[in-house]
Amino acid sequence: MQPENPQLRFGVKSHTTNANPRSQFMILGTARIILSSTQQRTSRARALINPCSEASFISEVLVKRLKLQLLPCLTGYVPSAQATSPTLSFSDGHCLADTQPEAADQIYIILGAYVYTRIIEEGLHKSSDASTIAQATAFGWIITGRPIAFEE
Repeated sequence: MQPENPQLRFGVKSHTTNANPRSQFMILGTARIILSSTQQRTSRARALINPCSEASFISEVLVKRLKLQLLPCLTGYVPSAQATSPTLSFSDGHCLADTQPEAADQIYIILGAYVYTRIIEEGLHKSSDASTIAQATAFGWIITGRPIAFEE
C-alpha cells in the first residue's frame, strides 16, 4: 500500500513561477525595533512587516526574554547568501528600518495588517525597473523586492 499524497488528501495544490529566472532572491520589508513588556522589560528584535497577515506574532525567544506567552518559530525567511545590501539614498532624512535587510538574522516578530496601518507613512520609492520598492514607516524605510540601486 502506498502512502497517501498529503496534497491530494487536503486538496492543496501549489504552483509558483519566477518571471525573471536570473534572480530568485527577494528582500521582504523588515525593521529593527525595540519592544517593551508591561513588566518594563525591553528587547531589540528584527520584525517582518507583513500587511497581508491578519495577526501579529512574536517568537518563543522574545516571549522568554520579555516573560510573555509562547510561539516556537515564526518564519523560515532568510535572505539568500548571494544578496548584497541595496544602495539607497533619500533626501527626506529617513534611514532604513533595517540597515542590513540582506542579513540572515532570525525574524522574531511578524507585524500584521493591524500594526501595518499604524506604522505606514507617506512615501514610496520604486526602482527604475519596478523590481524593488522602499516604503516609509515609523521605523524608517522598509525595502521589499529584488535588491538593486534606486534612482532618485
